[in-house]
Amino acid sequence: MDLQLQDKVVVVTGGAKGIGAAITKASVREGAIPVIVDRDQEACDKLFSELQLDRDRGRGLEGDDAQRTDSDQHGDDGGVRIGV
Repeated sequence: MDLQLQDKVVVVTGGAKGIGAAITKASVREGAIPVIVDRDQEACDKLFSELQLDRDRGRGLEGDDAQRTDSDQHGDDGGVRIGV
């Protein structure tokens, strides 16, 4: 399936477990650059390691995007850290 995600940044909130992890994995298979946001940093790190991505091809960030300050920070940090 071609979702036209090659080299596009995809932010997946709740992206380290369950349905979010499945979305993250599918996005990576399509060539996307994932920014995984989850309240569980350990789960973010585990999924990132499982996906075998270089740090310039994505990021795992801890936080709760229901909180505006976390959401704003992730938008800023995610883009800067992966060079977009």
